[in-house]
Amino acid sequence: MKLSTKFSLYILMTVLATLNALGQLTYTRSVFSGTYVAIDTANGATDGDTTTKGAGTSNRVSIDLHLGLFTGLRVAILPYSDENLTVAVEGFYGSLALLFGTAYGGGVRVQYRVASVTSNALLISPGVNVYFSPPSGGFIFGHTDNQVYVLANADISWLHEFTSHFGFELGARLGGGFELSSQPLPQFELFTGVRF
Repeated sequence: MKLSTKFSLYILMTVLATLNALGQLTYTRSVFSGTYVAIDTANGATDGDTTTKGAGTSNRVSIDLHLGLFTGLRVAILPYSDENLTVAVEGFYGSLALLFGTAYGGGVRVQYRVASVTSNALLISPGVNVYFSPPSGGFIFGHTDNQVYVLANADISWLHEFTSHFGFELGARLGGGFELSSQPLPQFELFTGVRF
């Protein structure tokens, strides 16, 4: 095992031990093994307990503001959620890099809850999006033809729930794809929003 991996595991274990000592941990279901792990006996969670769900499992709608390759508003419907994952069907309206005209589209994404403590969760969400940008003058630049973008990407985000039906999310999107008539392009975006 590499030194950097060992150090990362040490940091993770130290954080978990500190949160456990402060009484801030709840149990979560391991995405990797599929078994329940109890790490909060103060709140009544025990091995095999299925009554407590992780942060974000009760949310049905997500609204985010994106800044990056595609800048604008993303609205996602979350039709399915369990202790491990959430399925998101999303729509987007905004602009291509804020400079190159209007863009809109949609996609599908699976949000994996890789870590969950009380009202916080770390989400990794791979997905696929298709965007359309009609001819436009843009804010500064523009284009005179229809452009279609196909992108595979992953959101990495932190979710904090204030209540079981309202939370705040902050994250980044990394990925890449192509415009149907040109070269491949990388995708990087920052986003923040609410879930309810």
